[in-house]
Amino acid sequence: MKRFVSIILALVMLLSVGTVLASCGEATDRGAEISVYLGDVIYDFDPQQEFTDDNALAVISLLFEPLFTLNSKGDVKKAAADDYSYDKDENTLTITLRETYWSDGVTQVRASDFVYAWKRLLSPSNASSAAPLLYDIKNAYAIKTAQPGVSLEDLGVLALDTETLQITFEDGFTDYKIFLRNLCSVATAPLNPVSVQGKEDYWAKRTVSMMSNGPFKVATYNLGDGVFTLERNRGYRQMLAADAPLSEYDNYVLPYRLLTVWNVEDVTSDQNLTEEEYLNQLLDGLAAKTVFYMGDIALSKRAEVDAEVHDLMSTYTYLFNMENELFADATVRKTLSDVLDRTAIANLLVFAKPATGLITAGVSNGGKISNSFREAGGDLLSTGAALSIADAQALLADAPKGEFSLTVRDCEEDLAVANYVKSQWEQLGYTVTIDAVSGMDAYFNDSDGGVPTEEDDESALHVTESALQYRYETGDFDVIGIDYQMFCTDAFVALAALSSAYSGNGADMGSLGSIGTYEVLGNFIGFKNDEYDALIASAYAEKDPEKRAEILHEAERKLMQLMPAIPLVFNQSYYVISKELSKVSVDYYGYTIFTDAKQKNYQDYLNAGDGAALNLNKEGELG
Repeated sequence: MKRFVSIILALVMLLSVGTVLASCGEATDRGAEISVYLGDVIYDFDPQQEFTDDNALAVISLLFEPLFTLNSKGDVKKAAADDYSYDKDENTLTITLRETYWSDGVTQVRASDFVYAWKRLLSPSNASSAAPLLYDIKNAYAIKTAQPGVSLEDLGVLALDTETLQITFEDGFTDYKIFLRNLCSVATAPLNPVSVQGKEDYWAKRTVSMMSNGPFKVATYNLGDGVFTLERNRGYRQMLAADAPLSEYDNYVLPYRLLTVWNVEDVTSDQNLTEEEYLNQLLDGLAAKTVFYMGDIALSKRAEVDAEVHDLMSTYTYLFNMENELFADATVRKTLSDVLDRTAIANLLVFAKPATGLITAGVSNGGKISNSFREAGGDLLSTGAALSIADAQALLADAPKGEFSLTVRDCEEDLAVANYVKSQWEQLGYTVTIDAVSGMDAYFNDSDGGVPTEEDDESALHVTESALQYRYETGDFDVIGIDYQMFCTDAFVALAALSSAYSGNGADMGSLGSIGTYEVLGNFIGFKNDEYDALIASAYAEKDPEKRAEILHEAERKLMQLMPAIPLVFNQSYYVISKELSKVSVDYYGYTIFTDAKQKNYQDYLNAGDGAALNLNKEGELG
């Protein structure tokens, strides 16, 4: 699900946005500056860590480029990779990088940057559900779970030279073409060591020092003023001087800037717009040719607009904290799921489909992308309510009752779903409190108590975190709603995230002793079932794609019986676009691609407001 602007910030817009954006208007001969609304505020741009929010991942995909990408049909296309070859005898995949540069414009992206990123992802101390993407690499799983006698230096990935990466697979794994699809995930993108090392807690939250390798970079990220600007990365697939001819830039990335302004909650007055008012006003800007793309629409307007809609590779899901005794019994969890009408929930959101399982249709069944895991597995969940309230009450007559919280993003659509679910569950004898979290869980620990800006000193940083992500990772919830990611076209990665040993959460290095013992950390919700864990382990060991798919179907069926997670709807992306904007495309993940976006007569809009409809003045009116 996408975040909306009601969760965005807690300060007044100190300046009129028009003034801010006009100050960014130098070098207007560099191409179109397109006013867009990509979505709600992003608090963390780390491609390995931000995995509970589709909106964040959509933006991150514009900033970081993995070795390969999946086009809208699911075909693997070379991205950061220029060429590759597979040696069957050695069971190695060798990838040659294209020449490209980090967003500082001078530092070349090296094979060693991929090695660094992947070792970080597989470090036992780094919890990430994306880690199973790399488990087919030699020693990857053993390293992640801190097994004795194996260290990060034993990972089967080498930088042979600046532009050559060599991957050695685990014994028995030979279907490298499936692995190429895993490398299409933005979670496997390279990281620049200089940008990250020594700044693990905040490197991707302070954009002033963050380096990215994708088509765009963050040029302005001012939470106080609500201004977010992506600018063409002049090092993307090339290295160009700042005064290079426009035609040279256009060969790779057409727009010069994508300008977004976020509505800002004014804590000193009542002049700010509500979320719905703000989004509706932006929608009006499409007709006025002051906004050219919107990736969010207020619920009240969704049925009225002609939107481009695409399936996402995620499922909006409620997860139980298994440490709460109210949810210890699988019958309770299953009953709480069965009273929910998923069609009604999808209708609330308009751009969503009722979930019939955890795994989305875009995941492949075995080796062929054309075979859908979801279709092969069939419907595991009813799209309507499988149980009436009366029948559910009877099933739960002897179950313990009590109060628990339902943690969701403080946004229009998540709250609409939460209120519906609350109404159903409270009829079963529970007291449900909606815990709407917004923004960052903590701000910079600076002397004036303000929100972080690019000018803040790094030493002032305390903790900056997407609140929902932080709650999920730390287990600070009873029930939590997240965008549950597939990560890739292999169901193993998504299903492994709920296992005990293959989740990607790593191991407790402190438990390593003289006899080489270690403790695998399990998953974020504390779910453990021996049968489910055995199925995931069996799927990992099985190298035949078709047989592996059969095991994974059994695992998903088991998961839907035990119901530690309640899939609600299959997420969809959507956008409305001006007729002045063309060549906007969407990849297989459902994320919008702006690399070739062309704005008709873009010169007419330069220095004429630089995003006029996004230009809200202090009275909450369009400037």
